[in-house]
Amino acid sequence: MIKSILTRRRSRLSATAGLSTLFIVFACTTFCFSLASCSDDKPNEDTTEKVILMFGIDQGIGELRVYVKGQETPGNELTSWAELPKGTEVVCKAIHSKEWQVKYWKINGEIIRSVEPEQTFTINRHFDIRLALKSFMPIPIDTTEE
Repeated sequence: MIKSILTRRRSRLSATAGLSTLFIVFACTTFCFSLASCSDDKPNEDTTEKVILMFGIDQGIGELRVYVKGQETPGNELTSWAELPKGTEVVCKAIHSKEWQVKYWKINGEIIRSVEPEQTFTINRHFDIRLALKSFMPIPIDTTEE
C-alpha cells in the first residue's frame, strides 16, 4: 500500500513538473519572438533631416507668398515656421500693389539687393526670409506745352 501511494505521488510530481517546464519554455519562446519583432530601425519613421523656414515682411504694404518649387498654385502656400526637408527649393513671390515695389530681400540678416518680385532659394539650413517694400511715386510727366 505504501508503494502505491509513493507511485501516485511521483506521477503527480512528474506531471506538475512537466507542466511547469512547458510553461517556462512557452514563456521564453514568446519573449524571444517579441524581442525579434522589436527593432531600433523603424521603417515608417522619416529620417530626413528637417530645417525651419521663417518668412515675413519687414516693411511696406504687401504680401509674401512662399511655395515649394513646382507647387506654385493657390492653396499650396507655406506658412512661416514651416518644417521642410533639407535641400528643398522654395519660390518666394512678393505680392504688392502698383504703389509699392521691392526694396530688398533679406536672408538670415543679409540683404540681397535684388528688386525682382520672385526669388528661388535652396533651403539647406534654417532660413529667415524677409521682404522690404518701398512706396513707388511715379514722376509726373508734364504734357502741357509752353
